Amino acid sequence: MLKIGLIGYGKMGKTIHSLTAQHGCKVETIVSLDMDTELSSLISSIDVAIDFTSPEAALDNILFCFQHEIPIVCGTTGWWDNIDKVEGWCREYQGRILYGGNFSLGVNMVFALNGQLARWMSAYPEYRPSIQETHHLEKLDAPSGTAINMAQGIIAENPNYKSWFLEPNTPAADKGSQIPVKASREPNVPGTHTIRWDSPTDEITLIHQAHNRNGFANGALVAAKWLVGQASGIYSMQDVLKSEI
Repeated sequence: MLKIGLIGYGKMGKTIHSLTAQHGCKVETIVSLDMDTELSSLISSIDVAIDFTSPEAALDNILFCFQHEIPIVCGTTGWWDNIDKVEGWCREYQGRILYGGNFSLGVNMVFALNGQLARWMSAYPEYRPSIQETHHLEKLDAPSGTAINMAQGIIAENPNYKSWFLEPNTPAADKGSQIPVKASREPNVPGTHTIRWDSPTDEITLIHQAHNRNGFANGALVAAKWLVGQASGIYSMQDVLKSEI
């Protein structure tokens, strides 16, 4: 049975804990400020760590796991500007990390559809993309990591777009090559993401709406089981899907 260490025990950590048995796993250790437990409790006790904490804590948690040969699934967002630093640590310590803004299998299927649609739309510049995300009031970062991934997916596949900006901020001078992203916070919304391609004649819309946190938690557990069998490196849920489909 796979032994998991949870780093952070908020709503996501508790949801993951409640679903571990369904995946043939068990939570061996929980690291949480509320429980007054420390990262050192993970050493020699677990097969893989799952981190849902804060942007400020995530980097230290990743480094610790690399230093102690613990594979880590990191669902914390807000630290991705430091990915170069994490890549350096990963090479130095031969670490294993799978990270992302959303572990839902459904969302990651939407990511794949998003890339395909963006490729098609490169031939039809009259269609203009926009992204809208809505989450619960407790979500710390805006826009969500999922929305950023969606924007980056369009940029990677469609040469007409170079960057994104968060509304209502004013875009840079070259507005035509930028994707507007809007973030909203409302009570009791697990997460809704909408990608629109609008033209003067019609609109194409991709929507993913989470009903609860279970989809994210199940995906994180699937990722954890997958990661323990991989070589050192930096992975995403797209790597998991490619191996499963």
